[in-house]
Amino acid sequence: RRPACATPHIPRSQGPQLVLALLSPKGQTSMAAAAGSTGAAALLALGRGETPACKPRAADACFEETRADADAAFDAIVEDLREAAGPPGPLALRRPLASAKRKDPRTEPLRAAAHVAYLEGRRAGLLSLTDIEALATALLAVGDAPADGTSGVNGTPVAQQQQGRFYPPRTLQGSITYDEFLAAREGLLPSCPWAETALSPELMLSLRRGSRGEVLRQAVLQRVAVTAAVDQALVELAAFDKDGDGQLTEADLEDFVVALRRSLPGVRDLTDDFFPFYMHMAVSALLFARRRGPTVSMQALAGSELFGQLVALWRPLAPWEPASASGPTSPAMEAAEWAVGGGLEQALPGGAGDANWFCMGNCVRLYRQYLALDEDKDGMLSRRELCGHNDGAISARFVDRVLASRPTFDGKLDFRGYLDLALAVERKRDDASLRLLFGVLDRRGKGALSMADLAFYLEEVGRRLGETTGELTPTRFLVTEWLDLVGPTDADNVTLRDLRACHKGHMALRVLSDVQMMWMFENRESLDHGAPETEAADDD
Repeated sequence: RRPACATPHIPRSQGPQLVLALLSPKGQTSMAAAAGSTGAAALLALGRGETPACKPRAADACFEETRADADAAFDAIVEDLREAAGPPGPLALRRPLASAKRKDPRTEPLRAAAHVAYLEGRRAGLLSLTDIEALATALLAVGDAPADGTSGVNGTPVAQQQQGRFYPPRTLQGSITYDEFLAAREGLLPSCPWAETALSPELMLSLRRGSRGEVLRQAVLQRVAVTAAVDQALVELAAFDKDGDGQLTEADLEDFVVALRRSLPGVRDLTDDFFPFYMHMAVSALLFARRRGPTVSMQALAGSELFGQLVALWRPLAPWEPASASGPTSPAMEAAEWAVGGGLEQALPGGAGDANWFCMGNCVRLYRQYLALDEDKDGMLSRRELCGHNDGAISARFVDRVLASRPTFDGKLDFRGYLDLALAVERKRDDASLRLLFGVLDRRGKGALSMADLAFYLEEVGRRLGETTGELTPTRFLVTEWLDLVGPTDADNVTLRDLRACHKGHMALRVLSDVQMMWMFENRESLDHGAPETEAADDD
């Protein structure tokens, strides 16, 4: 979606005065002074598309002496504006006056003011609960619920849709055709201009359709509500991008989680002593999407399943108290509250129940696991204690590689390091899990696993498995079977690309580090008997 606030146009004649209005005689000013200055007010007006009522300071000696510097600063700002005004992506959230290479202290107040104006423009273009209610009203006015009790899409019974915790209201059930979809869109357009983009033909084509091309009414409302909620969450997250370079540091994410504390169910009631552990768990999950370096990009977070789980728990569009709690409500409001609440959790993968990584149940589970491994109660995990992970099935050689490749304290792993390990082991579908496990197992640091590396890990795992089953398989046979599973282009250089291409990379790496996974790999034919041949079945 294009940002609702376009790049402001600043006339060349007003540029130097606008910059100088933000500068003190020494060339620096505080953030509070910048927010209240005439230059910042003019820029905010420009960001909103208004005519700036800017009265620059009178020309004096200070103005004449620094005009050349002001011209240079203004040219730099205009260049930043031109760079940021390129074709924005669907989730382009970089503030327009941002430059990672140029750090001029005189322009920082102007950049901060532009960032505020940009976020205000983005927030003004976001959908609210009232807009979702208006959409529900328009959808309920078209189409009819099937009289035979089916949903109209592939004959799915309505009673079957109501199984589970987050089923939609009965009044919302039923299907609509494409003509009825367009009728609902046209009915909203006079008063709701957002309907032109929110109810696009692409939306209708992206949903599951029946034999007559019809779609579920609840699916249309749910898709629009999910998109609006994710957009709202990303804009709120962009407010913590202090540098404006599209990258979030660990400190930025910590501030974000602290700000969300009162908005997350169960988390708002945490004590101050336990909240830091939850914050570490949440920040570790958000940083899990990073590809390299200490920061994570907004783009990577936007496509992360873990961020979607946080949005599902957060429910940014849901009211604190449902309207139904204070008395009878309209069918449209009931449908809207379902779409931004239970429908949101249902639509986002892993958003509902204990499967959500950010729920309190998962936090308590991880904390108890960590305490159970910490035998000497020093708050850290030694090599011997870490070998007890997963009931002692984890390989000792893999533990050595974890301690060698991750930040440690006197050779011990802290809670944050353990969270990274838990994420890598449990997040089977995330590419970040594949990258982390591969980086740990890559002893040479060359981005490839040789046959010697495979034999190094499989020897210990196979020996421990043989001690349990009484049948010892030669290491060379295990290496051959592992290579057959992955099918790399070069057997002596197994790369991350090979593991992604085989669609079983997570299982293959776990076989190198876990005795239980090796047992499942050796008995995969009997375990998969009668199960569908899918990636999920193979990994499980």
